[in-house]
Amino acid sequence: MKIRLGKSQDKKEYIITTKEEFPFLDSKKISKYFDLKIKNKEIFVAEKNKEYAGHICFEKYILNPPFEKSIFISGLIVKKRFQKKGIGSVLIARIVKYCKKHKIPMIHLSTGDHKNNKAIKFYKKHGFKKVGYLKDINPKSEYPYSQIFYAVMLDDWKEKKESIIV
Repeated sequence: MKIRLGKSQDKKEYIITTKEEFPFLDSKKISKYFDLKIKNKEIFVAEKNKEYAGHICFEKYILNPPFEKSIFISGLIVKKRFQKKGIGSVLIARIVKYCKKHKIPMIHLSTGDHKNNKAIKFYKKHGFKKVGYLKDINPKSEYPYSQIFYAVMLDDWKEKKESIIV
């Protein structure tokens, strides 16, 4: 498996992968968001046997409250056929490596508060703890559910997890 910075050539697979997980999202917004992530170098792509397997997008909040001095994971998606193979864990480990290199002590993220959200168990397994909840979201939001916020301090990152950092 290879983890690399996203490239503009990844756009088609990025959109397909995102729509597979979130079919209700607007394709034009997904496309614009991808362009921004490429421009800001805020996307890592996982390849398995030279095939696009998933991605992780993030934002750097160096000065902006409330996520000051942190990374905010805005999207972690692994294609369904590659799930349960450790790719999501390797993408998380890649973000940890990025944070350590840039002396960023904390990682935040949010996930939907809906029945059977498997992401919650995944994030808890990686040391993330619940830090907030947003019941009322923007009425124009494409997400039809409330958001739960999680965070992990890199000081709390377990040694065994570091062994998978790529």
